[in-house]
Amino acid sequence: SLQKLEIKDLNLQPGTKIEIEGVIPPAPRHFVINCAQDHDTIGFHFNPRFNRFRDKNIIVCNFKKDDGWGNEQKDTNFPFKPGTQTKVCIDFEKTAFHVTLPNGCEIQFPNHLNLDTINLLEVKADFELRSLAFK
Repeated sequence: SLQKLEIKDLNLQPGTKIEIEGVIPPAPRHFVINCAQDHDTIGFHFNPRFNRFRDKNIIVCNFKKDDGWGNEQKDTNFPFKPGTQTKVCIDFEKTAFHVTLPNGCEIQFPNHLNLDTINLLEVKADFELRSLAFK
């Protein structure tokens, strides 16, 4: 049940908060939220992995430029559970992406590419989107 949502031409500025709510299916492998300029320029790749590659219950964050990925930042704080509703909030700032996880904990990921706009938002894989808000 791989889902894919893609929203283009967003023109989100630093200071924008992205709130994403959805349901994680009963047997998930992973899901992805990308905050990007385009498909080759991803400022923030947020990838909670339930069981993918060799990662189990780890959040992987990364960035991508011209088809090359950066160094993965891994976080073992993993508040996502199969078969539940969940919410992720991403604060887009000039220097970093601040993520508030469902358990209230935060992850920070530097804005390595110095993106000053997010034009593309992707939500894909094992995640059924229920609501999306920009604040």
